[in-house]
Amino acid sequence: MNAALFARIEARQAAGAVACVFIDEAQFLTRDQVWQLARAVDDLGVPVMCYGLRVDFRGELFPG
Repeated sequence: MNAALFARIEARQAAGAVACVFIDEAQFLTRDQVWQLARAVDDLGVPVMCYGLRVDFRGELFPG
């Protein structure tokens, strides 16, 4: 698993408290990135708020 996103949040938290992580255009996240954000919530206790579209113009869910 590529843990780049989780590692960046973890490194930022080591530098000082992180109140929250905001993600815009969340429909472009990969499944792996979504799991990394979930891990940041569970393992680091950092709230994550994501905003974006749920489905495309055909009504199909985005991968993330």
